[in-house]
Amino acid sequence: MKKTLGTVLLALVCAVAGFWLFRAPIGGENSTPPEKRPLPPVSEATPSPSPPPFTILWEKNIGQGGESSPVVWNGTLYIGSADGVAYAFDVKSGEEKWKRKIGGAFTASPLVADGMLWIGDQEGTFHALSAVSGDPLWNAPTEGSIHSAAVLSGTEVIFGSYDYYLYCLNRDTGEEIWRLQTEAQVHASPTLADGTVYFGGCDRILRAVDVKSGTEVWRVDVGLVLAASPLCLDDRIIVATLEGEVIAYRLQDRKELWRRKIEEAFYSAPKIFEGLIIVAARDGGIYAVRADSGDIQWSRPNRSGFDSSPLIGDKGVFVAGKDGKLQRLDRKTGNEIDHFTAGGPIHSSPVAAEGRVFLCDAQGNLFCLSM
Repeated sequence: MKKTLGTVLLALVCAVAGFWLFRAPIGGENSTPPEKRPLPPVSEATPSPSPPPFTILWEKNIGQGGESSPVVWNGTLYIGSADGVAYAFDVKSGEEKWKRKIGGAFTASPLVADGMLWIGDQEGTFHALSAVSGDPLWNAPTEGSIHSAAVLSGTEVIFGSYDYYLYCLNRDTGEEIWRLQTEAQVHASPTLADGTVYFGGCDRILRAVDVKSGTEVWRVDVGLVLAASPLCLDDRIIVATLEGEVIAYRLQDRKELWRRKIEEAFYSAPKIFEGLIIVAARDGGIYAVRADSGDIQWSRPNRSGFDSSPLIGDKGVFVAGKDGKLQRLDRKTGNEIDHFTAGGPIHSSPVAAEGRVFLCDAQGNLFCLSM
């Protein structure tokens, strides 16, 4: 069984008092919460045409950390730093539009939509800012650290906290609409589909909650730590666990459809491409798992592993590793097309917008790359 000492300690800490950070980009093209995706057939494994190599278009430094993932909205890139500063940069030029010291360290990714930005900090405060000026609009305290990025459903903004609660607040005022108590820290970002929010956490339970009422619709005792957001498809929901299993449940009756044991910790959210679930392991490689059967279509080893979620674009699968490399892989074969080496380990997830890829390393170096 391939497990590092760090992964074993992480599982132990999660069971007792919380675990490390999960960052998934939400904003801009991703600002609308992900709906359930259809389950397309798996395509033939023929290589895609090679795109041009990466080129640095601009580069900035945001100070400490660089663990929050960037998001893009309306031609502006937003990101939070580990010293509690939120930044806004022009996507094309890299010019700083504003920065604002607003709270404790940010490891959650911001959510940006309709001229507003929402983000939680490690001191347990959830903030709302003007996305245009950075001016604070309101804040709401919780009793635990916030590592979960928020999702937006109409007038409601929803996120989890280490105080064991999932929160639903009015997006404009911060007024609490409901909160749902769980049995442990709510670490991963929730997933929204058809008026239902799906999430898991340190209590090893996958839950479905009605957005309007906050009522728990159903639960599945997975029995494994859910550090990553679930992936919701038309008829099934996929979870990747810290203990190295990828599991598919049927949404209609929560019947387990398949289970793939890979024995590498999964910390980042799975993504879907043409019937393949792409998952990156914290202690090892990246895997393409068939959504219909759980069979592994292809895999690619990596000694350093991944904390960040894969990005799937027209020009490949982009994966940012703890070895400081952003790799572009062929979506159908997993073969490396090319890579870019940053200035330090990468824990945040890359995001694509306007024909560019954006990523930030642990040294706070923020890069805009041509695709």
